[in-house]
Amino acid sequence: MRDIIRSLLVIFIFSFCFGQQSTFPPANIDYKFHRVNEVLYTKTNFGNTRSNITVENLGSDYAQMEIIFPQGTINAFKLASGFWVGAIVGKDTLVTSSAGYESRGSERGYTVETYPDFSKNDTIYYSSSLFKSGSNDIEAIDSRNFFTENGLLHPDYYPVSHEDLICQYYDNKINKYTAESPEILKSHEKLDLHIIERTMAWNHPSHDQTIFIEYFFINESDKNWTNASFALIQDPNIGTSEYLNWTNDYIYYDFDHQAIIFDNDPRGDDDLVEDAKVGMVILGGSFEDSDLQPKYMFHQWEHGPYDALYDSERYQKLVSGEIGVMGSPDLTAHQNGILGYGPLENIASGDTLHIFAALVGGRGETDLLDRIDKARNLYATKFRLPSPPNPPQFTLIPGDHSVTIDWSWQEEYYDNGFPPEESYDKARADSNFYDFEGYRIYRSSTGEYGPWHMVAEFDSLNGNGYEIGLQYKFKDKGLVNGLTYYYAVTAFDQRDYVTGEGPYESPLSVSKKYTVPGPSLSENEKDNKPYVVPNPYRADVDYTSNPEWEYSTSIGRNTWYEIDRRLAFLNLPQRCNIKIFTIEGYLVNEIDHDKDIKGHNVAYWNLLNKNNHTVGSGIYYFVVRDNDSKKNYVDKFVIVK
Repeated sequence: MRDIIRSLLVIFIFSFCFGQQSTFPPANIDYKFHRVNEVLYTKTNFGNTRSNITVENLGSDYAQMEIIFPQGTINAFKLASGFWVGAIVGKDTLVTSSAGYESRGSERGYTVETYPDFSKNDTIYYSSSLFKSGSNDIEAIDSRNFFTENGLLHPDYYPVSHEDLICQYYDNKINKYTAESPEILKSHEKLDLHIIERTMAWNHPSHDQTIFIEYFFINESDKNWTNASFALIQDPNIGTSEYLNWTNDYIYYDFDHQAIIFDNDPRGDDDLVEDAKVGMVILGGSFEDSDLQPKYMFHQWEHGPYDALYDSERYQKLVSGEIGVMGSPDLTAHQNGILGYGPLENIASGDTLHIFAALVGGRGETDLLDRIDKARNLYATKFRLPSPPNPPQFTLIPGDHSVTIDWSWQEEYYDNGFPPEESYDKARADSNFYDFEGYRIYRSSTGEYGPWHMVAEFDSLNGNGYEIGLQYKFKDKGLVNGLTYYYAVTAFDQRDYVTGEGPYESPLSVSKKYTVPGPSLSENEKDNKPYVVPNPYRADVDYTSNPEWEYSTSIGRNTWYEIDRRLAFLNLPQRCNIKIFTIEGYLVNEIDHDKDIKGHNVAYWNLLNKNNHTVGSGIYYFVVRDNDSKKNYVDKFVIVK
């Protein structure tokens, strides 16, 4: 009995010391999307964009998206995108990996060695310069003050870009002693690395195809790192969201731009629209004055015999200074690619290796390389960019064949920003820092990614522009009841008369909402009751264009399916229940409607019964019950298939 108690005590002490009271994966693993510009980029708080270890914990949206360029298309760049950081520590060569894949005689799979602490505060924080007033200096706040002592985003943190995403994670919080830890961590020798990562995106004409990535690698060990080196490691699956053929990826190196570029074999079945390509570059960092004479390295390899299993193999790649032989596009396969730079500098205990990189999208190679040049130029200016006015905040009020847009400033809006007319842009060369000019209203009947059409513009009476005068409310008329309309309200500024740049406009992506026009039921009008459109519903009619009444209702799918059919119930009470019956009186389906929740007064039915089977031709009755007045409205419609 004494031996049992002694054993239990040893297990308790071991668990307490080594963190085995927590289980892998940590409950706080998280992801967010960059959406402000043309690159939809998945940001995680464990150092990479994709890992099979965690996909089941993060959900289907994470599995589907990762990197899409241009945003709104079906182009899928599913990159297991992360980094290697290595150094000589004492007599060892150690490398921490946040991404990669091993298949060379190994079942370890994704090589992810970085994770957040188990604290609920180790999540991803969002901040935007679009909703702030003041400086956007890249050096305005020290990296160690990004977070408070308990891991929350520091209240004095000032965003640099239109969309900052910030997180922190480690290579030593989850280890081989953590319950349920993956195979890769059982052989991981930690650097005692604390990583702060900030990704930045602008909706600016020159930089709206770029995500900037900033790393702070903090040495929390009691040992020095000698010849610290860094690399961007990529395991791509490139294609379309409808068909992803991972066996025809192509990775190559551009010598003039020192960039790693990802493409796919055009002979495959997953050709990318708009000739899209993605590239990555290392921009610079704290090592720029280093006397170690770092060199670029690039390697491209297929999974299997060329995977690096051990830290010594990885470190040799990092410091090799070699540009590996690139395979022909005719030999595309499931490839890995790595772009490294090193050795960079020696990092003493407590010091930081600071790195800037960028992920850049291009419509063809020429556009991609031009965007890479612009990314390097912006880095050289310490990210000094003219800023558009702050985005307006607004409400949509649907009506009969109309939508009213109201962007008059309300007191509660101060919780999320400040009035566009008070915007201040210190980057202007003409000293016209308070440069607000006017508002524009855009509409799309296709979807949140457009195409957008400007329906109104109002500018200040100041001698610039059209001299229309400012307004804060606009009624858009002549709309189709039951059709979904997207609206965006933007603010724009005045052209810089010294540099000739501008005018700049706040992003549509942060100022868009949707609603559905339709009449509201009035008890005072005779024969005013709910009705259905289209009636009759005819299966031989194409409802997907002119206007686009039906469309794909699934993310990542452009093809119309049977489940995308729809009828609209209009002129409804504010809160009601709709029951649909066959002519024989059998209940087909029912719908609950609440205008306050939906934001509009239209309910849709996809012509499926309560068992998710398609319905046939016939006459159908519907009963609308007003949940407030308890009054019932009965009518019928016809389906012809």
